[in-house]
This record gives sequence, C-alpha cells and structure tokens, in this order.
Amino acid sequence: MTIKSVFTKKIEFSAWDVEARRNWIFWSIVAIAIAFRTGEYVRDRGLWLDEASIRENITARPLGARFTNNQAAPIGFMVVEKILLHVFGSSSKSLRFNPFLASCLGVWGFAAIARKDLADPAGFLAAAMFAVSDSLIYYADELKPYSGDVLATVVSIWIGHEAIRPNVSTKRRAIAFSAGCVALWFSFPAVFCIAASGLAAIRTALRAPDRRGLRLAVLMNLGWAIAFVPFYIYSKQMLQQGTVLWDFWNFAFPPRGGSFFSVARWVIAAFIDSFINPLGRSAPVIDARIAVIPAIALFALGVAASFADSPEKVLIRLGPIAFAFAAATFRLYPFHGRLILFLLPCYYLTIARGWQVLAGAIRGASAAKIAAFALLAYPAFEAVRCRIESGTRSGFNATGDLRDEPILKLDVKSNQK
Repeated sequence: MTIKSVFTKKIEFSAWDVEARRNWIFWSIVAIAIAFRTGEYVRDRGLWLDEASIRENITARPLGARFTNNQAAPIGFMVVEKILLHVFGSSSKSLRFNPFLASCLGVWGFAAIARKDLADPAGFLAAAMFAVSDSLIYYADELKPYSGDVLATVVSIWIGHEAIRPNVSTKRRAIAFSAGCVALWFSFPAVFCIAASGLAAIRTALRAPDRRGLRLAVLMNLGWAIAFVPFYIYSKQMLQQGTVLWDFWNFAFPPRGGSFFSVARWVIAAFIDSFINPLGRSAPVIDARIAVIPAIALFALGVAASFADSPEKVLIRLGPIAFAFAAATFRLYPFHGRLILFLLPCYYLTIARGWQVLAGAIRGASAAKIAAFALLAYPAFEAVRCRIESGTRSGFNATGDLRDEPILKLDVKSNQK
C-alpha cells in the first residue's frame, strides 16, 4: 500500500461508528444549549419589573390568591416556586431555578424528538436552531412561566408522537395521559398543544381497523378536558378581561370589530412578525422584512412536506400554531413575542423539515450546507455576542419585548392608555 493510497482510500464506517457519531453530534448540541442557558443563569442579571412583581406574589401572597401588579402564572409554576421559596429562600437564583431547569429539560426533550421525527441531518439542524435561539436563551431563567411553556410544548409533541405510534402499550398511554395533565397545570398555552396532539390521536384511531383505539383516544381527550376545567377557572380568575394586563396586550389581538379582511391582514402580519420576534430570523444591515423571507419559504416547504408525511404530523407540528391564532382572534390569548415562545419547537421542526426537502431537491451537499449555515450563523452569533457583552439587548421596547415589530407597526402607547 502506497502513501497516496492511504489518503485516498475510502473509509467505510460500521453501523456502530455511524451511531456513535450521531450520538456525539446529539450530545454536543445538547451540551452547547445547556451551556448557554447555564451562563445566563449564573450571570444572575437583575430582576426586571415583571419578575419583581412575580416574586412579590410568590413571597407575600398565599397560593391560589389573585395576583397583584397585573401578573399571572400557572398554578403548577407557583407550587414549585413556593417549594423553592421555603427550602432555599427568596433570592433570584433560588426562584429562577424552576424556569432554568425547565429550559434544560426542554433542550434535551426537543433534541430527542427532532432526532426521531426528522431524518439526519434535518433533526440535528432543528435541535441546533433550538440550542442557539437567543430568545430561548434570554428567557431561559426568567422568573416567568415561559420556559415551562416551551417544555409543555415539547411534552405535548412527544405525546402526539406516542399517540400515532402503532401498538402503543397501555403503560405508555398512561404515561402520556399523565404527562398531558401535568403540562396543562404548568402552562397556560399548553392547552393548544395538548389539543393538537389529542386530535392527532383521534385521527390515527379513526384510520385503524380496531375501534378500541378510538375509544381510548376519546377517553384520553375527555380526561384532559376534565383536568383542564379547574385550571381554566383558575386562569379566568388570574386573567380577568378588562384589567390593565389585557389592555397592555391589546396590540397582540386582531382589531376589535374588524372585517374579515382586517383580521386576515392582522393574522398575516402577526405570522410574519413571529419570524422576527421571537424567532429572531433577522440579520444586520438587511431589512428584517427581507431577512425573514428564506425562513418563511422553508417553513412553507415544511408545511407542504408535513401534509405529505401524514395528517397527524400536520396536527402535531402546526396544530398549536393554528390554535394560538384562533385564541388570539377570539381575544383569549395574545399572539406576540415572548408569549408565543412555546411555539418555537413547532416552528423549528417545520423549518427543518422544509430544509430537508430543499436538501433533497438541490444537487450537491454544498448548497444544503450553505442553507443550514444561513439558518444558524446569525442566531449563533447573536447568542454569543449577547452573552459576552452584557446579557441584555438594546431593543427592549415598551411592549416588554426585546425586538421591534416592523410588520405590525404597533402603536403601543395608544394601546396601553
């Protein structure tokens, strides 16, 4: 064997080598994501207004009492915070450990789901986008239920995947049902995600020859509905219509009394804006409205591919987004910024699925790598830059969010009068 043949010989990897490499990539992404979030937690930036108000409700008011200072939080979130308060005290690090832990669990859970739901390397791409998302990192340890919302979505997606699997054991069904009940009590918007997965379970059962699965799917959905009723009553107590909190978020709903076209225009604008805030699909120099076009195009490809995959995949990946828009249309839940962080797992799975379609359609691996680099480069740069500089972003605006909304052109002051 010559020296030249050593360098030109094609290396054949065994199945074990390939799996080891896949595991290495998977755990590297998880490690990077948790490192970013740990850095944010260790930095322990000062509590901002909303966090200070939540801490006051945790420390000074009994569990289940109506919140003051125009705040709200799920009962499960408050139970954990009360436990942390009594065990570790009222320091910001103590109270922030709950959302920080939820963010780390969400990282691992989403990476595992993306790896199974999408073929390599699309699954790794989805996990990497989740890992370096500046919004998810920034809010990872914030004393608000946002990280819990994201984790609830990840759990709901897992439930949906379990529901559409053939021959799911009774034990796994029981675990999925219990996980759904817990998610409903830890997150306000979890109901959108659980409903989507529940419909996927029913859709799967309707296609099966055995009707026993349909009865189980209906019973599971009925159980979630029963578990949601007391939580809904609690939520209505926390989030009464007509309060300052609802006035503040008035801009995140379609215009009152608007025509079908005005509501449709708002939905389109809010959808485009979601790629800027909270997805952060912007870039320096380039206008944000132009910078989001590639991501939106890949999302559209992902939607088409989801329909080709199965109706159940459509429900799991896109159902929560549709339910969130429906809730905003009926003024039940705002569609904006940090309040829709819980939808990011759905966006990332769909965008990565669209990238998978693009990678299969174009010739050569280089173009696919360039597209993946374009999806990751600027978010990763922003994640590193914000951690190195001060951990804060200069775009903090009157809506309490960290990016502007160039599509909706929000008149915040008039909405907050």
